[in-house]
Amino acid sequence: MVAFDPQVEVRGHSLQLWRILGGYLLGGLLAGLSLGLLRSQFYHRGRAILAGAFVGTVVYSSMDLALFGPGNLDFIAAVIPGVFIGGIAGFALAEKRPNDAEQI
Repeated sequence: MVAFDPQVEVRGHSLQLWRILGGYLLGGLLAGLSLGLLRSQFYHRGRAILAGAFVGTVVYSSMDLALFGPGNLDFIAAVIPGVFIGGIAGFALAEKRPNDAEQI
């Protein structure tokens, strides 16, 4: 439906297709940047959960900002799924740091 009608009605706002795609692009770029900067935190499970929650919140906030603009930013609506989904993703992405003895 979006492909045929470049405007979509969401939460009382009229969205254009380019804003939806831009939101996904911005979210992906910020997620990659955040994951790259926090990569060293994923060697400990607790820090991985916190880092995942942070990255998830950044992604959901950027999507909300890109789609609805700075005047309509609902930070709580971005924090709840960001912490929940990002924390689970951080837990799943946590890695064991290889020891020198294991590599030999």
